[in-house]
Amino acid sequence: MKLTTLLLFASLVGLHANNSHAQTRVTLNVKNSTVQNIIDNIESTTDFKFIYKTKHVDLNRKLSLTVNKEHIDKVLESLFEATDIIPKIRGTHIILKRNKEKKLTIINSRTPTLVDFIQQKTITGVVVDKSGVPLPGVNVIVEGTNRGTQTDFDGFYEVEAQPGEVLVFSFLGMAAQPHTVTDETSTLDITLQDNQAELDEVVVVGYGTQKKVNLTAAVSEIGAELFENRPVANATSALQGAAPGLVITNSTSGGQPGATPNINIRGFQATDANGNLSDASPLILVDNIIMDISNVDPEDIESVSVLKDAAAASIYGSRAAGGAIIITTKSGKNMEGGVRVNYSNNFSLSQPTIWPESVDALTFAYVMNDARANINASPYWNEEQLGWIQQNMENPGSAPSLVPNEAGTAWDQSAAGLGATGATDWKDFLFKDWALRQKHNLSVAGGDEKLNYYISSGIFEEKGLLSVGDEDFQRLNLDAKITAKPKDWLTLELLTKFIKSETDYPTDIGRGSTARNTSFIFDRLSKIKPTLPSVDPFGEPLVQAFYPFWKNERFQTEKNQIVTA
Repeated sequence: MKLTTLLLFASLVGLHANNSHAQTRVTLNVKNSTVQNIIDNIESTTDFKFIYKTKHVDLNRKLSLTVNKEHIDKVLESLFEATDIIPKIRGTHIILKRNKEKKLTIINSRTPTLVDFIQQKTITGVVVDKSGVPLPGVNVIVEGTNRGTQTDFDGFYEVEAQPGEVLVFSFLGMAAQPHTVTDETSTLDITLQDNQAELDEVVVVGYGTQKKVNLTAAVSEIGAELFENRPVANATSALQGAAPGLVITNSTSGGQPGATPNINIRGFQATDANGNLSDASPLILVDNIIMDISNVDPEDIESVSVLKDAAAASIYGSRAAGGAIIITTKSGKNMEGGVRVNYSNNFSLSQPTIWPESVDALTFAYVMNDARANINASPYWNEEQLGWIQQNMENPGSAPSLVPNEAGTAWDQSAAGLGATGATDWKDFLFKDWALRQKHNLSVAGGDEKLNYYISSGIFEEKGLLSVGDEDFQRLNLDAKITAKPKDWLTLELLTKFIKSETDYPTDIGRGSTARNTSFIFDRLSKIKPTLPSVDPFGEPLVQAFYPFWKNERFQTEKNQIVTA
């Protein structure tokens, strides 16, 4: 009986709280004023805030309105009289909703079908937390579809749904709430509750571990399931899109085998010794050891914590001015003396993603001749040579593609093909349609409460897309983590890592730095003309096309790293 009385009292208090705002009285005396001005007047003299979409409400409509200590609902009724706006009072919020109700009209006495009655309903409302504070950015999704929206700064949302469909309200750190739309549903106000299970998760931070609920720093936690069976070359690529504020972009190496993308957190910037501004790279720690993230086997990762704010610098100093990424690798478990052996592999194919479309050789020749005519210069190709280009397009090798120069000492091909009459699709000639990636992982874990271990090995190989001057990247990872607990008060841990990586790809010797050597290959490709043949008239690779050198001019690296702690 006491519980019933208490619940009834609480309900009456809540009802009174909601109705008390509706009893607010307003005094207005405006002439030929806009709706926008009247709304501003009401907001400045009361506790109400209006929520609406500007495309639905005519804010520039002018009217005169005189009321003296009138109830707010009566004022709103006068304000939006003869319009399609329906004002609804929800606490201290006034939601202006457009009336989209449509009546079914039966023409020629046709019997209405089921489709006639299925109408999209406009559902509006406000999403707040347990304290009643509006939540911006809440996802409102029609379950099983890609239809949905997000709440605005005031927690307001508007979404289209049919009766019987389910709206799911979700927000980071809070429990998702599903609600079924009925024929009567037009307004749905939601109060989201904390997701206690998520807040109880343990997060690795620089000075130990904490529960999420106790964190004051900006930290994102990424679990091992993200890295399982992802066909990526390194851990950096696996992190792409995994945490808010973590930006992964291609480096200058592009799609080169083994290339490591750039990492940036929240757009942090830094200056070098010369004062040049660039992205600040985060500090990478693997099992509390500073390492290159590209040397970590994604299959060995247990969890990743991304420290995004000044908390990282307060722990690690200036090295973590751009944030910190803390990686914890897998370790042995208490399996009561048992052993678990796991093998996994992954095979994937890579393809060129972006390649500019080029015109054919004949079109290119005509355009270049037109360019010469515009400057009153002689054409690159005469009519006979244009005919040879067309013949070589239709039947490769049926017409001359190169002729000797006047001295007879070399082939007259001019600047990368402007004097040649071949027809070569350099994209098809120089690049494969696809390249193979493969990785294999083998791990052994076991032990008991006194001694446990985790030993793993991983092999990754990636082929490049160049069909001449093959590219290749290989990486071998060996990891071992052994934990012994001889006494309750004593724990001994041994961590050993061995990483070996090899790269082999073509270069262009004599172009300065290694980076320029490799990038100069693509500079060459952008300048080769489609009129340049790939072979000379004797069928030998044409040296003026550059690619014959790439088979012999190689850039090879081998890196070996051993870590023990």
